[in-house]
Amino acid sequence: FVAGSFGAAVDKGTLDALCCAEGWDYEAGLYADSIAAVLRPGGEWLCISLTPPSAILPVWHQRDAQWDCVQCTPWQQGLYVYRARRRADEPQ
Repeated sequence: FVAGSFGAAVDKGTLDALCCAEGWDYEAGLYADSIAAVLRPGGEWLCISLTPPSAILPVWHQRDAQWDCVQCTPWQQGLYVYRARRRADEPQ
């Protein structure tokens, strides 16, 4: 896809699949980079996941230059809803 093609992206399963393998944090980081690339500035990523915030949030926070807001809300027992917004401005 062309960079900045989408205003939003929804994930149910891809991030969890990546988190099942050795080196998952590296792969999840590359995935976050790929999502950021196809989102428009200010675009949102919604992810429903079984992976707890103690594992996922550090990966996203390593990429703070791309994400303006990262939130996690427990949804149902064992499920989490992550919401991230791509920065509207380019980091310096």
